[in-house]
Amino acid sequence: MTAGLLAALAVLGALGTPEDHPVPAVRVVAAAPEWEPLARQIARAAPAIVSRVAVRLDLPPPPEMLVVVAGDPPRSGADERRLGLSGVPPWAAGIAETGSGRIVLFARQAAAYPHRDTAGLLAHEATHVLLEAAVPRGARIPRWYHEGLALSVERATSLEDALELAWSLAWSRPLPLLALEDGWPEGEAGARAAYAQALSMVTMAERHAPPGGTRRLVTRLRAGDPFDRAFAVAYGLDPDLLASLWYREARWRYLLRPAFWAALSFNGLLGGLGLVAVLVAKARRRRRMAEWTERERLETVDYGDEPPPAPPPVTPA
Repeated sequence: MTAGLLAALAVLGALGTPEDHPVPAVRVVAAAPEWEPLARQIARAAPAIVSRVAVRLDLPPPPEMLVVVAGDPPRSGADERRLGLSGVPPWAAGIAETGSGRIVLFARQAAAYPHRDTAGLLAHEATHVLLEAAVPRGARIPRWYHEGLALSVERATSLEDALELAWSLAWSRPLPLLALEDGWPEGEAGARAAYAQALSMVTMAERHAPPGGTRRLVTRLRAGDPFDRAFAVAYGLDPDLLASLWYREARWRYLLRPAFWAALSFNGLLGGLGLVAVLVAKARRRRRMAEWTERERLETVDYGDEPPPAPPPVTPA
């Protein structure tokens, strides 16, 4: 864990929380003694981070929350029993148990894509907890929305997201919504593409709707609407239409437009090199013509009985 990250966590804690928003009680513990210094740093920043997530979502924070700081995802049955977890993928950076509100952070992987640092990872997992706590028990929220929303709260879209989407769009069609409803790709490469796609879709939905989409969605889910109908009311378009619009926009933004500008830049480079070559050739011809003119002038001058001076040496072009 870098000193810069620890300093950032300390700054977040010092910033405080919004005055008109309740401050949640966040208890942070270390899964092993080596993580106790980081756990203390997170404990100072955690209330401010969780409160800001609540403000961003316009949802109330839970009255209390437990955060466990560990090093790596469980590698054995003993590790799973010690952390009280099971089925955690080896690439995971954090886990949110939405039923109990417990969050487990794997600090060694906090900077691995799609995350950047421990503070952002905590905000990501807190989003999962707050969203599930706000909707009725048993309400279905697709995994793509959960992950896309959590990432949009955690950070803005990055160049790495764009590269992930460009790769996915170039070599394989993005995953259909049905594949991201309840599950998530097991392999790390598939998970990276799914995270980038989910973030991009939720960002597009929020860009095309007034602020407060999450709150409107939760209100409709509480009223008994299924997710698709609640999403359509909250964001102005149903998930299938969002997926269709997103695919067209993402294909242009992350694949076709960069390819067009790359080709244009390459052609421009070739044209520029050709222009330089023409100018160099013209300069050489002018220099050679000047040398020939001077030679002819010297050969035609009448020097009387004196031998003409030797012509200046000609520098080869």
